[in-house]
Amino acid sequence: MKFSTSQELQNLEMELGQVPERWKEMWDKVKACQRSEAQADSSSRVAAGSLLMASSLPHQRRSLGVYLQESGVSSTINLSLDSDTSSTSTPSSGKQGGRRSTSTLYSQFQTAESENRSYEGSLYKKGAFMKPWKPRWFVLDKTKHQLRYYDGRLDTECKGVIDLAEVESITPGTPTMGAPKMVDEKAFFDLKTTKRVYNFCAQDVLLAQQWIDRIQSCLSDA
Repeated sequence: MKFSTSQELQNLEMELGQVPERWKEMWDKVKACQRSEAQADSSSRVAAGSLLMASSLPHQRRSLGVYLQESGVSSTINLSLDSDTSSTSTPSSGKQGGRRSTSTLYSQFQTAESENRSYEGSLYKKGAFMKPWKPRWFVLDKTKHQLRYYDGRLDTECKGVIDLAEVESITPGTPTMGAPKMVDEKAFFDLKTTKRVYNFCAQDVLLAQQWIDRIQSCLSDA
């Protein structure tokens, strides 16, 4: 029968009646230290393996992205490999941006078309019935065949619209009660429509004639 060195030492101590020496305690400590080192070495190997896998993941993603790109797969799939958020947000935001830009262009076109100004300027206009004369900013629109008037030049909401298709005649006018003073009588003219007669007054005879010519030009084009 074969015995290990430690067993032989223990048997010899028992035969001699000696108390176990300190070498036994030292031997147990060495064994425990070896077990701890083995466990630490195993843990470091596991950590090193995890780090290697993590470092190789971006390379795998890039390789797969290149493969997909070379094979003609959509770029949306390639983006999803690098960033989960970009693949979902980028396409939708692009579509929304396109919709907004189209809507903006359309609204700008509508504004430009609705605010077509062939000729414009200031005229005095007499209100309906017994209303007084008031200065208004007039805009002649040859596209829509309209004569619109506003409170001021910078206003965007018109106070009234005269449809030139309803105009029957343009004749010289005469000053009425409350008309602007210090103005030549020839600066007055009337615009007769199927609904009512509009009384106008320009600052001078020249401007009055320009307005008459412009309005008549629109009537001939209608």
